[in-house]
Amino acid sequence: MWWNAGVSPARERALPEPRDILTVDDICQHVRDLLEGELASVWVEGELSQVTLHRSGHLYATLRGRESLMSLVMFRGSLARLPFRPEEGQRVVVHGYLSLYVPQGKFQMVGDSMVLAGRGDLLREIEELKRRLAAEGLFESTRKRPLPFLPRWIGLVTSPDGAAIRDFLKKAWERYPARVLLAPASVQGERAAGEIVAALGMLARQPEVDVIVLTRGGGAAEDLAAFSNEAVVRAVAASPVPVVSAVGHEVDVVLTDFAADLRAPTPTAAGEIVVPRLDDLHAQIDALGQRLAQHLSTRCALLRRELLAAERGLASPERRVHRLLLRLADAERRLTPAASEVLQARGARLERVAERLRRRDPRRRLPELALRLERARATLEAGLRRRVQRLSSRLEARAAGLGALDPEGVLLRGYSITLDDDTGRVVRSVTAVGEGARLTTRLADGRLASTVTAVSAGRAPSGATADDATGGGHAS
Repeated sequence: MWWNAGVSPARERALPEPRDILTVDDICQHVRDLLEGELASVWVEGELSQVTLHRSGHLYATLRGRESLMSLVMFRGSLARLPFRPEEGQRVVVHGYLSLYVPQGKFQMVGDSMVLAGRGDLLREIEELKRRLAAEGLFESTRKRPLPFLPRWIGLVTSPDGAAIRDFLKKAWERYPARVLLAPASVQGERAAGEIVAALGMLARQPEVDVIVLTRGGGAAEDLAAFSNEAVVRAVAASPVPVVSAVGHEVDVVLTDFAADLRAPTPTAAGEIVVPRLDDLHAQIDALGQRLAQHLSTRCALLRRELLAAERGLASPERRVHRLLLRLADAERRLTPAASEVLQARGARLERVAERLRRRDPRRRLPELALRLERARATLEAGLRRRVQRLSSRLEARAAGLGALDPEGVLLRGYSITLDDDTGRVVRSVTAVGEGARLTTRLADGRLASTVTAVSAGRAPSGATADDATGGGHAS
């Protein structure tokens, strides 16, 4: 049995089972898991020292506190998103997670973002305001409104001296000759928030403004702070006109981006969003025109087929009269035997009645019965005459309707048709011809050929004429 010199056997501790003994690797991995689980998202403030940029693009540095040091690693992807270059002696606030580099048992922080320490307070204030406004529902997607397809006027809130206005106008006017109403405002500094709110209110009161673009170029968080100001964010959310927030570069995020109806990553992108491309509109109009022409052609063909079918089903007036005469003759043929049968039946009945009356002095009833028979015959004949008259009137009305549709009838009433000899088209306006144009005028009894020597708009003076090329008109 082994023990250290000077240690009492009573204090000797037995070795545990081999399965209960941890290796160094086990301890380091366990500590790493604990750190990454418990401190998976932390903000750490410190001073940068021993800053080294590895050829792989990763950053290695030390974060100094008052009495402690901590290794810092930031990988290339996260480093590329930083708005500044980390340097020795800078005081920074780093976000990331704490870990243990197992091969060396080295405690370190793996950062994914970094800001200068002075900006940390500003970012925390903005983040707190964002949470508070989001809880009020100012950023809800249900509040977002669609932008107008083709705005009458675009309201623009920005500095008239910045690059953002030039970038926006250049891109917008490349696409469409849009009308822009500028509401100038400071975009950074102490007065910026108040001027932006006033500019938004002024544009919202203009009835012709259909959309507002709030924009400026990129910059540090302090430069963009006005666009995360609570008054500005509330003014954007309360605007009765849809608002596009186009602040900074694509990586810059301000609170107006969340309150606006649409966020554009850059001022140039805003110019592409708020107006359509004129060439695209022309293409859409051409496509719609082609579709309309095709629809009209198909519709006209269908109506033409229906008209031809109607014409085939419409008999000539003469044939219609013949059919009515045939029906009348047939009715007469069928009526004669029926009348004869009726008369015979009536006669037989009359004989029976007469026989009965003879026994009861029938001579007093004979005149009355004869009168009833005559009225019945007259009623039957009058009904037939009325029927024939109605059919004849309908026939005459339809014949008159067909005559009114005859183009020759229109010419007989004194009208004429003038055609352009070069195009063969009907001349409907004086603006369709010019001096020297050769025309053909169709009348009811022939045609006139003429040449235009003068054209005047409005009602032609009484007696105005058009001479042909030789100085006078001629008829063909």
